Amino acid sequence: LNLALNGDAANPSFLRIIKQFDGSAHANLAHYYAASCYMKMGDSKSALKHLQDFDAHGTIFEHPKAGLLGDIYMESNDLKKAIDQYKTATADADDDVFTPMYLQRLAIAYEKSNQTDEAIKAYKRIRDEYPRSPSGRDVEKALAQLGVLD
Repeated sequence: LNLALNGDAANPSFLRIIKQFDGSAHANLAHYYAASCYMKMGDSKSALKHLQDFDAHGTIFEHPKAGLLGDIYMESNDLKKAIDQYKTATADADDDVFTPMYLQRLAIAYEKSNQTDEAIKAYKRIRDEYPRSPSGRDVEKALAQLGVLD
């Protein structure tokens, strides 16, 4: 992650691309990747800065950006904002990679905010629409823990 962010003599980095090509589509996309790296490194403040600089409009990263924002808000325990972002992140029903992953995170956010009925709806959506996804593998266990045994 450090190499991706900062590069070395042989490899350009996301931060160098942002600086060198400021205002370009490449620099814009580098903001998203830098944010992803910072999140994985546990630096949500830097991740948020890069996500705010990333214009996802019209890209395939609109929903993943919202998901990353949801992760940042979950980390800071701002459940309302996390839920709002995860709802946006799960809006693309055709995305069978990010949508079920962020549906699971949405359900967890609902559970943490004592909105059990909403958590159940999110888990059921995973079960019904994305049963073969990694998130779908344990969804029955999550539902059972919430008292749903159907």
